[in-house]
Amino acid sequence: MNKMRVAVAILLVFMLGVLAGTLGSRLYTKYRITRFVERGHEARAELLLQKLTHELDLTEVQRSKIGAILRNSQEKLHRVDKKYRPEIKKVIDEDFRLIKELLNDEQQKKLDLFFEKFKKRKGHKLFPSHRLHHRGQPPS
Repeated sequence: MNKMRVAVAILLVFMLGVLAGTLGSRLYTKYRITRFVERGHEARAELLLQKLTHELDLTEVQRSKIGAILRNSQEKLHRVDKKYRPEIKKVIDEDFRLIKELLNDEQQKKLDLFFEKFKKRKGHKLFPSHRLHHRGQPPS
């Protein structure tokens, strides 16, 4: 009986460790992703620069000049994204409208719920009111 209690206790401690590790990993990952999104295009440029530095063994001078190029590139990409996002959103809205016409009432309600979840999905680029923004900038 004592051996059984010890085995159960060890098993419970192990299971609690697994749960704590899983929860901790999930929270840490969410934190890192949130910070990455908050930093916006600067974070993407920095991540790419880190990878290039590692892969190409860049000198400090190269790293500085390439970093400037990448930050500039990310700014340009952000402007392109900002310019075309409304058109992309219109296409998606129209597609959902066309799909809805093919559905019965119950399916339409389910599609509406699905679309709301789609729009509210954290970090979704096409629906900026739900995005995290870098340095308090208004949605683009």
